Amino acid sequence: MARFPLKEAEVIALAEAMEIGFLNNAATYPLPPVIPPVLGGLRATYTNAKNALIAAQAAAELATAAKDDALEDLADGMRSD
Repeated sequence: MARFPLKEAEVIALAEAMEIGFLNNAATYPLPPVIPPVLGGLRATYTNAKNALIAAQAAAELATAAKDDALEDLADGMRSD
């Protein structure tokens, strides 16, 4: 028996395959459980959220590096006194 995928990449691949399958087989699936444009919208929402997460992680890494640099400058200034 097939199992629902657990990994992100597999879920996205299945969603894309379902969307394409429903579109290409409209005669077989005249009323699919999820309408292909809705499924596409859900995939786009996920993609946007993932991209926002990646941007936030990159910003956090930059902020952490800036904080570490400022701490190092502070410690160097304190040592010079």
